[in-house]
Amino acid sequence: MRERLLKAIAAKLTESAGIVPIDELGPADQDDLRAVARLFESIDRGPVYRSTIEHVTTVLDEAFMGRPLPTITRTIIASLLTESARHLTEMGRNDEATAARRAAGQIRPGTADRSIVYLLSAWPKAEIHTMPPLLAGAVARALLVEVDSASRRTERGAVLYAAIHTAHSTANQDLLRRALAQLASTPVSDGYRVVQSLYEAQIAQLEARFDDHQDLVNRARSQFASISTRDPAYALAQGLVLVEDRRDALAAGASIDGESLVNRAAAAARRRDWPEAALAYERAMAAENSGASRAAYRLFAEFFRLEGELLPDPAAVLASLERLAADHVSRSRTVIDSESYFVRLQKHAIGLVDSDPSSTSGSVAAQVVDFAAEIRHGVVIDHRRPNPFMATAAAADLAMFDLLSLDAEVVDHDTARARFPDCTILWVSLNEADTGDSVVVCTLSPGRSTVEVRSTDLGSYGSGAVRGALGQNSERSNPEQIEYLADLLFQDLAEERVIVVPDAAGWELPWQRLAPDAVRELVIAPSLAASLRMREAVLPGRPRVIGVFDDDLPGAMVELRVLSELAEQGLADVTRVRSVEELRSCLARENFDLLTIAVHGTTGDGFEYRMLIPDDVKSPAAMLSMKLPPVVVLGCCWSARSAMTRSSVAASLGCLAAGSSTVIGGVWAIDDLVAAELLTRTYTRAFSGTPLAAAFRSAYLSLDPVTQRPQAAGLNLLGRF
Repeated sequence: MRERLLKAIAAKLTESAGIVPIDELGPADQDDLRAVARLFESIDRGPVYRSTIEHVTTVLDEAFMGRPLPTITRTIIASLLTESARHLTEMGRNDEATAARRAAGQIRPGTADRSIVYLLSAWPKAEIHTMPPLLAGAVARALLVEVDSASRRTERGAVLYAAIHTAHSTANQDLLRRALAQLASTPVSDGYRVVQSLYEAQIAQLEARFDDHQDLVNRARSQFASISTRDPAYALAQGLVLVEDRRDALAAGASIDGESLVNRAAAAARRRDWPEAALAYERAMAAENSGASRAAYRLFAEFFRLEGELLPDPAAVLASLERLAADHVSRSRTVIDSESYFVRLQKHAIGLVDSDPSSTSGSVAAQVVDFAAEIRHGVVIDHRRPNPFMATAAAADLAMFDLLSLDAEVVDHDTARARFPDCTILWVSLNEADTGDSVVVCTLSPGRSTVEVRSTDLGSYGSGAVRGALGQNSERSNPEQIEYLADLLFQDLAEERVIVVPDAAGWELPWQRLAPDAVRELVIAPSLAASLRMREAVLPGRPRVIGVFDDDLPGAMVELRVLSELAEQGLADVTRVRSVEELRSCLARENFDLLTIAVHGTTGDGFEYRMLIPDDVKSPAAMLSMKLPPVVVLGCCWSARSAMTRSSVAASLGCLAAGSSTVIGGVWAIDDLVAAELLTRTYTRAFSGTPLAAAFRSAYLSLDPVTQRPQAAGLNLLGRF
């Protein structure tokens, strides 16, 4: 009923405004809207700095300016510029804010009221829940901007409800929270407060906060009892309350003909009937054709199986993973953060190891950990397909976003043993809980039929050791604590070649420093399944090297000098370029074996990661659209840092996704002279015939253990041998 009402309004508006509904736009125009939605996300990530706005305007200029655009696209871009102007004003950059508003005014179809009409006119003719979240989200996010400037004639509550309903229907939880927060701070009638409480209850239920859900529903009923029938939101609030009444009736065991499967699942969860909730969500999933909602229903079904103790043994856990893979669970990332579920599943799998240390329990526990790593970011890497990136940064960013929704794979350990016969593979998880922190290490050793699983509860000393070893803090950490952590992680080590698959927190550990000196090759992999999809990187006898070097960075000049000396000795061919466009041109014309980017990197400035290339400031997306060589060296601060949101990946992983097999990148702010020392020693060894991973490890071990190694551990070698 609620969606039919919105569609009826949209149909009338469309007829008068001449707007094409978003589901009838062509693929290129839909991608334009998705790109704008991604720019909104870069602002919403917060905090917003000038560099954030520079990124927005740069991408807009590159992707959109100078070409004709549909009215709806111009309307949403104008909203994005208006939002940028608001942030610039808050920064005190009034001249830039004025320029942004002027640019918005030049492309805006009229007043904020007119923009709202156009945005509502773009309401899709198809069921809203079938729309891609980014596409529908672009319209909803623009509504949130325009409603603040609307005249008194515009019913703000109705506009905000349109954004809320769109976010909820497309399972865009981040946008839903933003829209509800804006509704909470907007003067609206009491009926819209009922709407607010009931949608907040939906979020609580999604997060399995069932007591909070019931409290919010009860509050909504109390609010509804006191509103007038003349309230503009009375009918809407009444309909939403009736939905909750039906769910309560279902939870109490009533039979209601025609009730939706989702409502039946929610009712079962409300009465803690976990098996019935799992079955109902599975049926709801079967009724969905595709998309984020279908994937989310599968995840919910498996969550309730776990809650209902329906995964009693390793075989049942493995079957659950296979169902998640088959039903494309990675597409649910816009709906729910699956990380918490996999932490629970991992804990359950480890409990099975403790109770029955059979030949399969350890392997299944490792498969759970690797599958979670696949969902986190491993899925973006698959060298069996061509480079998916496009010519513009906006298109490259969209391609990366889409890669994050590709299907995760359950790793096969027999295949891994065959591919890496002389390697020890470690999966490392750092877990925080109210009951105490713990470290879980799963070890797959050559020649062994089982996976060793070791779970260690950390006391205050152990927790302090882990926290002190994360990121740049490790440079100042107590050596005894580093030794304690190294023993904890590597005590089951069997070979000199090691692949480590860390979780999101463990990504920023100083792995080169933690590994025993006996380890001769060490690589960090996003997942073992991703490693199996990657090509091997082998440098030829005289590699062709191309690089960008910042003249004002002493370490970059040291790296350039040593590379030039190696070229004079006939050990390499070296090409220096000074701009992004020159780099793009050279990579397109010729084949290179190694690319090095020796410039400043920056993060924490409002955008996830940027390279301060001398001729320009570039996001990694600008590089991903190029033909990258097998080896990429990003001697930049933070270039290998773990992604800060579930809709993006680190620059180093982006290079692996674009076709490179090995990337050396910085996990934190690196001293450029120490980095140059490590890299130049690596080049000297690698260009003389030592395999790259062995050359990198040998170069690291040759550094002074007190003055250089702690800082140099900020560089990691990622990918595969």
